[in-house]
Amino acid sequence: MSPPETGFIKINYDGAIFLETSEVGIGIVARDSNGSCIGWLSKRFCFNATPEIIETIAAREAVLLGIRRGWQKIVLEGDCSNLFYKQETESGSLSHWLYHLRHQFLCSTHGSVFTIFNS
Repeated sequence: MSPPETGFIKINYDGAIFLETSEVGIGIVARDSNGSCIGWLSKRFCFNATPEIIETIAAREAVLLGIRRGWQKIVLEGDCSNLFYKQETESGSLSHWLYHLRHQFLCSTHGSVFTIFNS
């Protein structure tokens, strides 16, 4: 996890599936341009889901963390390539949420920058 450029907050997110307990979880870490952790979140849910759904939930929570903290410039980084492939090719997929989340973030923080990329 490399730090973002100066003035940006990088929010890394990931999802996990716990087959033995039929649970899923998400983890989020936000870092400033010095690489210092300035926020984190982890949640566990009692339901089954596909990796794409869990990653989408994690991305959503990452964006909401940025909104709640009032961060103006965020870079969102996850590792589920299927999520981003579907975002580009299937406008009706669950990953279409990312478009709406980006819109919500930009509307709630004037003059903001929102970047999504796959690690």
